[in-house]
Amino acid sequence: MTVTPIPRGSYAAAEPDEWRIYAVCRDADPDLFFPDESTTAQRRASVEHARRHCNQCPVARTCLDQAIARGENFGIWAGHDFKDSAVRTRFQQETQAA
Repeated sequence: MTVTPIPRGSYAAAEPDEWRIYAVCRDADPDLFFPDESTTAQRRASVEHARRHCNQCPVARTCLDQAIARGENFGIWAGHDFKDSAVRTRFQQETQAA
C-alpha cells in the first residue's frame, strides 16, 4: 500500500482511526510504546527510543488527542509518557480549557 505523506499537525480523518495509516509507528513493534518497568535507566532509554519515532510522525497531534480522549494511562503517545500522571493531567487540562 502506498501512503501519501500528509502535513504535520492534526489530521481530520474521514474514519475514526484512519489517521493511523499515516503514523510512523504503524509498522513498529507495539512493545516499543509500552516499555516495561525493569529499571529506571532501561525505561528511560526505551521511552527515548519511542520518542524518536514520534518526533518524525506527521499525525502526532492526532495521536495525542486520541490518547487524551480515550483516557490512556499507559504508553508513549505522540512522544509523551502517559505513565506520568502529570503529563496526563496537563494535557487533560489543556483540552478542557480549549
